[in-house]
Amino acid sequence: MQRIRKIQKELRKRKFGAGLISKPENVRYLCGYVGSNGRLLVTPTKATLITDSRYLRSARKQIPKAVGIFDQKRVQSLLAC
Repeated sequence: MQRIRKIQKELRKRKFGAGLISKPENVRYLCGYVGSNGRLLVTPTKATLITDSRYLRSARKQIPKAVGIFDQKRVQSLLAC
């Protein structure tokens, strides 16, 4: 979580609303998720891993409890509206 907190601090400093980390090696470095499908959305106050439903169970085991998990199909259906 320390690595994510550093990003959150930088987001606040630069007055950014969020950052999206998509490279698997960067996602792994920041939250410990080693799956092949995952993006990490970081806001100044929260961090959420977005992955597809096949990886939800393993993601829950790999990442810190402070990082939320969101099924990408739900994101896609929200964006389609």
